[in-house]
Amino acid sequence: QNQFLYVSDTQNGAVVAFSINQTTGALTTVPGSPFSLGGNPPLDPLWLVAGTDLYATGFTGTTGFTIASNGALTPVVGSPFSGGASGQAVLGQSNTTPINYFLYATNYIDPNGTISAFKVDPASGILTPIPGNFTTGSFAGPDGIVFDGTLGPFVFVALNTADKIAAFSVDPTTGALTPVPGSPFDAGISPVFLALSASQNFLYAMNFSDSSISGYTIASNGALTQVPGSPFVLKDTPGDIAATGGNFLYVTLPTSNSILGF
Repeated sequence: QNQFLYVSDTQNGAVVAFSINQTTGALTTVPGSPFSLGGNPPLDPLWLVAGTDLYATGFTGTTGFTIASNGALTPVVGSPFSGGASGQAVLGQSNTTPINYFLYATNYIDPNGTISAFKVDPASGILTPIPGNFTTGSFAGPDGIVFDGTLGPFVFVALNTADKIAAFSVDPTTGALTPVPGSPFDAGISPVFLALSASQNFLYAMNFSDSSISGYTIASNGALTQVPGSPFVLKDTPGDIAATGGNFLYVTLPTSNSILGF
């Protein structure tokens, strides 16, 4: 609800929390911050994803936190959960009644290229593994991941070492993943991050090694087709990618200390 900002502190194995002034955007540290992931040595938060709860992927698994009304974090019972090893994560929900909540996490360092899938308990934040073996191929390097709840639902995964984008349909009841026809789809070299347009009918992949962005239209069955002009070549090595509700897309360019907008 745009009330709090959470930042990974990998050096100290913690999550730093700020409240956001809704008028000015100014940040104020949340009481009790930073919040440790625990472990000895402390677990490293690599990727954060937040909805009603917050989850942090790391080298050894995914840690869950409940979010208090003041933004403070309390570890979810059972954390860390096995899955999300050195990868990214995404939250999603079904359009069924009642609503089912899911979390999907990529296991970047797994040679089998697996994706960990969980049902999320909306009251406690506890993750329960979804039965099934969801893989992207040997040494595919699953990395960036997004959830498209408008067309599918679908899950799209950037395969960093395979130079592909994997696409899965989501069973709205169980959360199980099934590859869509034609998956995986060609990308640039070393896709790392993904972003969906506001309408969730276009997908963009940030390709690290050839400094480009691949753009795709998403068919009703989840299949991807590159848009005219794709891939879009950047002037510098990209960092992260983000899309906004106004149909704008931004890419960080770390080596030139700049942000490129489209």
